[in-house]
Amino acid sequence: MAFVLDLLRQAGDVLITAELAVVVVSAILGALAMFFVMCYIFEVVACWRVFKKAGQGGWKSLIPVYSNYIRYRISWRPLWFWVSALLLVASTALGHFSGQNAVADGASIVVGVAGFLVHMAGRWNLARAFGRGPLFSLGMILFPPLFTLILGLGGSEYQGPRAAQRG
Repeated sequence: MAFVLDLLRQAGDVLITAELAVVVVSAILGALAMFFVMCYIFEVVACWRVFKKAGQGGWKSLIPVYSNYIRYRISWRPLWFWVSALLLVASTALGHFSGQNAVADGASIVVGVAGFLVHMAGRWNLARAFGRGPLFSLGMILFPPLFTLILGLGGSEYQGPRAAQRG
């Protein structure tokens, strides 16, 4: 009988430890989820203001893929949005063949890097379209939600995609 009671006591300790682990992991995941939701809300608010400054409807910032298209349209050329999207799809498709041969692995990496570079150039040109310099453009690349918020709520005026090409 003592053996059974000792076994139940140990099982209870294990259950308490497991419950504590579940609570800690849930709290961490909840905090991360809240962080990402807040980043998305900041990005939508920032894009809303940026789009309004550029003469577009702010509501366009609510639609994820369409807002990227509008961002390319006001800062660069819409063609580059389609190039970026095509590179993303190609990289994802090549990623499914990853590990099967070295050519698919290399092609996936090259296409993925090319898509990333086009996306970063789009962020750079967005800052330039509002008359901002290279350091601000670098901030747009490294911390997009924060610098887009500064761009939207700050005193920057929209100068158009030609300003991005001149700079």
